[in-house]
Amino acid sequence: MTMKDAVEAYIEKFGGFPYYLFLGSEEEEIINAVEIALETNKEIAPMDSNADY
Repeated sequence: MTMKDAVEAYIEKFGGFPYYLFLGSEEEEIINAVEIALETNKEIAPMDSNADY
């Protein structure tokens, strides 16, 4: 899966992609996070729920 495919699949499933959580991340990390989100049916969320993005 490419990053483009991963982001498109995530958007199709959840309606949007949290780009701000992946600023400076490697493509492999993003693809892995998306695959996990799609498998578990849980949206990607910030690690710190009190963070101000």
